[in-house]
Amino acid sequence: MTQRPAVRCLGCAPMILRTVTLDDLAHWVKTVNEPNFKGAPSMAALLAQDTERTAQAKALAAFPCELVLAAACGRDDHNQLWSLHRPLYAHDNQSEISTLLSAAKQPGCLLILDACYASPDQEYRDAKLVNDWRNAGLHPSQSNTTMNR
Repeated sequence: MTQRPAVRCLGCAPMILRTVTLDDLAHWVKTVNEPNFKGAPSMAALLAQDTERTAQAKALAAFPCELVLAAACGRDDHNQLWSLHRPLYAHDNQSEISTLLSAAKQPGCLLILDACYASPDQEYRDAKLVNDWRNAGLHPSQSNTTMNR
């Protein structure tokens, strides 16, 4: 079997866009400097950081955005990050979800469910959690997200 040569793009440097914090995201949006280019913060990326949640919520509330991506992060047995797309209801600390949801409750800001769902039931649980919380002001842990079939 012959080995094919690697494909190269001459004159093109690979670009990795990593926006770890809201400050990084704001800097990226400012760098692009286009009127139709906006940042959409990820709740999972914020939850993955070892940062105080109240400070994150304050920064998120002040961040100029029209979309917030709602998902939780997942860690393995060795506390290594392995997912930024877990359902909100599966997060271990629902008060952290509540804190970030409070910050995302800005006028004109849409909350997009950004988790990977194994079934429509899982998606329903997240949607119900968010709707109950947003409509009634409930803490997510007070929401009845169990499925009755």
